[in-house]
Amino acid sequence: MQFSSIIMYASVVATKQMCMCQCSWQGEYWLACCDDYCEYLGDVGYAELKEMNLVSIIEEYKKVEGMDFDNEMLEKGGSLAGYLFRCIHCGKFRLNVDCD
Repeated sequence: MQFSSIIMYASVVATKQMCMCQCSWQGEYWLACCDDYCEYLGDVGYAELKEMNLVSIIEEYKKVEGMDFDNEMLEKGGSLAGYLFRCIHCGKFRLNVDCD
């Protein structure tokens, strides 16, 4: 095992130990920012993101992923589900979306 692989493995182990479980339809996908894994904050939908004043990250996600859907279709625990992350270094919020 190369040194960089050891560091990455240790980072994954530490991340899994300090963060709650993310269960998704298609499989877990852990977001990264600033060369490190992000903190998983939980499941979100449009309503939760609107309440947190974070609706703009839906548009950012759609632009990056080349997806188009009505924002209101994003539901916490729904068929189109959102997962909210935050960078532990710069504090930027990130969104991952999954569907059944």
